Amino acid sequence: MTRRRILPAGMICAFRVHPEDGRPYYSVHVWESRKALRKYLATSDTGQDIRQVIACCLWPRRRRPVHIGEIHYNRQDLDQGTISHEATHAILEWARRQGLDVHNPVDPTAANEDEERFCEALGALTYQIGEGLHQASLLSR
Repeated sequence: MTRRRILPAGMICAFRVHPEDGRPYYSVHVWESRKALRKYLATSDTGQDIRQVIACCLWPRRRRPVHIGEIHYNRQDLDQGTISHEATHAILEWARRQGLDVHNPVDPTAANEDEERFCEALGALTYQIGEGLHQASLLSR
């Protein structure tokens, strides 16, 4: 029997995505509206001015080895641009934690191993977010 998680008021779906194969993950949360997202952010003490926020990434106060952070979207502004924008923030934080150097000052015409790993993780995360949204009937193909 699969346990269904009870979502907070205003949240319409939640799922996990992984930058690479393995345990570290982001939790993705989709809110029914900007208002619902901002109401949640008002309780999470982000230190940000949330009046204009349409999507965001949040990092836990205490660093956790497995749960990297949260990616938040709202249904009103759910498009490829917003999805990839927040996925990029998430992967930048993941890359910092992995100690990746995505710049190659020796040969700017060639990608180094860290840059390739970064790009593959960004592609994987964006794909998984799209699949999760599609499964929740929030994004069409």
